[in-house]
Amino acid sequence: MTASPHDRLPPFPADRRETFADRNAVTADPAPWTDRPVEVGLVGAGPWARAMHARVLAAGPETRLAAVWARRTEAARETAAPYGAHVAADFEELLDHCEAVAFAVPPAVQAELAPLAAKRGKDLLLEKPLGPDLAAARRVADAVAESGVVSQLVLTKRYHPATRAFLEAARSFEAVGARSCYLHGAFLGGDFATGWRLEHGALLDLGPHLLDLLDAAVGPPASTRTVP
Repeated sequence: MTASPHDRLPPFPADRRETFADRNAVTADPAPWTDRPVEVGLVGAGPWARAMHARVLAAGPETRLAAVWARRTEAARETAAPYGAHVAADFEELLDHCEAVAFAVPPAVQAELAPLAAKRGKDLLLEKPLGPDLAAARRVADAVAESGVVSQLVLTKRYHPATRAFLEAARSFEAVGARSCYLHGAFLGGDFATGWRLEHGALLDLGPHLLDLLDAAVGPPASTRTVP
């Protein structure tokens, strides 16, 4: 699989005073895609998979939605049908029909299946959070490292125009602190208020976006603590 220019983020600079200038390069527009589309298999057929993952993967030009697999076959069929994608009977069959795998499932399911896909040499588009807990997330990260596949975590706020504008404007000063806030209606009900989100709450669901934006602005945290 040929990697897109934005498949991997550059390492954070050792000198934090260079944060804004260096990290802003992450949000630059990618170069035009000139290779053939990457054949992607989608795991999941829930609200996010239908509304976002399937639609974007099928739109190209970087990707083509090749196959869909979900626990509910009928849901997988409904997700795949608008794009002419193959409906896989099981996860192994999905892997047979793709070069890369995109996940749109709860964290515990992703943490179980992603290492299997990595061992098969499939590049990975992973949802946040990486796993339901640190141990599960580390197992996914270790599988990616051992297999050498390309991977990216879907931290989409980093590429938002507002983020780009902020980082560009902030290049001229040195940060001494940061605060990150996020107003979202995902827990108010409706299709997107899915079980694991309601069970684990905003920190596990939306927290990764906030931490990623802090990382983009001022660098990775050196330590963390909780407040009762």
